[in-house]
Amino acid sequence: MRFIDPPPRTDISPYVMAPEVGEAQTNIGNCLPTPALVGTDIERMDAMDQFFATASELPAKLLDTDLSTLDAEALAEQGVIAYQTAYPLWTDDTGKQRYIRIPRGTSIVFDEANQTFQFPANTRAYKTFLQRVVDREGRESWRKMETRVIVSRPDGVGPNGEPIITSIFGTYQWNEAETEATLVTAPLRNGSPGWMCWFDTSSTKERPKPPSPASARDSSPSRTRSCASGGSRACTPSRPSSAASSVIWEAPPKTSCSASSRFK
Repeated sequence: MRFIDPPPRTDISPYVMAPEVGEAQTNIGNCLPTPALVGTDIERMDAMDQFFATASELPAKLLDTDLSTLDAEALAEQGVIAYQTAYPLWTDDTGKQRYIRIPRGTSIVFDEANQTFQFPANTRAYKTFLQRVVDREGRESWRKMETRVIVSRPDGVGPNGEPIITSIFGTYQWNEAETEATLVTAPLRNGSPGWMCWFDTSSTKERPKPPSPASARDSSPSRTRSCASGGSRACTPSRPSSAASSVIWEAPPKTSCSASSRFK
């Protein structure tokens, strides 16, 4: 008698995390990638860069953006890097995870004279808001509520010299199971699109189809890699292994492996 492995499941959401990945999540993901790991999935990066370079609106599903998984190791391979701010903004006591992805072959430039950063066109910024919840048994967890996305582009100039906003803004709402996030297109009460949806939400034309996420194979519960697996291309844990999952860590602006914050 011999046993045959069943075919891998394809119905599992890429956002479903393996226990070791979920328990290690912090405000900068579940691990700190090494430079050798970052940007190794060139095919995926080029496909996403091409899509956003010509996109006039965001895709309907968050899965079709750069944020196609919550495994920091898989994201790093696609050039998606977590960051935190020196002065976090309080938002109804929610936690936040921030990621950024710049087009391949470009760089963020710091303008020392003006003390500002210059971002390449079509840089994508992602910020997910998480709400702390406590169940009837007293167990604490963090629930994903929404993910905001900005595709940064230089402003255009109108016929009278007025600036024309060319960047794309949008908000994705997570479903109850936290397995999928859908673009919010509901207008405001006066019928106009919300400030977070500056693109035309009234269009009925079919949305452009982004490339299929290649990271899904790395994000299912049975296949997600541990960031502590070692090797020259591995990640190191972004939170002390002795920390309880409900602990909120306060980190300095320049965090290290042993002092990362928990969703702040």
